[in-house]
Amino acid sequence: MKHFLMLLTAGLMGSLVLSTPLSAADFAERGKIDVVNLKASYVVVDDSKYMLSDNIKVHYQEGQVASVSALRRGMKIAFNVIGQIADSRGGSPAITELVILSSNR
Repeated sequence: MKHFLMLLTAGLMGSLVLSTPLSAADFAERGKIDVVNLKASYVVVDDSKYMLSDNIKVHYQEGQVASVSALRRGMKIAFNVIGQIADSRGGSPAITELVILSSNR
């Protein structure tokens, strides 16, 4: 019973952490989505192409987990990027984590 209570408490604490509101200030980049191409795993934000990392983390600003399928043209997002992922133009920065800003919901 003691172990069950410890696991339950840890689970509740974890859900509180995951639903902590996120701010655009928590991310290095921000902009408006011009193009979403999930088949080719990229988005264009403010006229710049970004690949979507294979293990991208997507959140709503309120902290809930989202999916890349929630991304739409015209949405305002904030995001973090890493180096380059090979694409047809040689390489584009890759988004590793993004937040869909609440003005989109």
